[in-house]
Amino acid sequence: MAIRTFQKSDLSAVLALVGKMADYHHSLDSSYKPAEEYNDWEGIVGGWLDDPETQVFLAEEVNNIVGYLRVGVEDAPEYFAEKRIGMIYDSFVEERYRRQGIAGQLFEAASVWLKKKKVSFVELNVDFRNESAIALWRKLGFQEVKLRMRRPL
Repeated sequence: MAIRTFQKSDLSAVLALVGKMADYHHSLDSSYKPAEEYNDWEGIVGGWLDDPETQVFLAEEVNNIVGYLRVGVEDAPEYFAEKRIGMIYDSFVEERYRRQGIAGQLFEAASVWLKKKKVSFVELNVDFRNESAIALWRKLGFQEVKLRMRRPL
């Protein structure tokens, strides 16, 4: 399995994975939009290539992209001692390739990139119903530090 960065020629393959991720989240909670409801998916995903504070890592097996992880650097909230934080925005690995260490390899590549950006820690958000993702992130050393809650009005 090769881990590499996203290139413009990868756009259609990455769009397919992002769409699967969006549809999976929609299946967890209908308040998440399914892929078909995004008006400019190509422009959004393609825009990741132009952002120097964002990097997308791909897992590729024999010219077939089977997973991705998108990471970025953001200004930390005013109440943080750190000035900048790393954020994992989203990640997805094709189902038949899961539990093979691919997400860990993608995360390792992201960690190296974040260290070069002089970031001390990384955060992410994960839907509490996504038990397999929670287990993965815990295995990779993440722990809960916040709880985000929602209520309809």
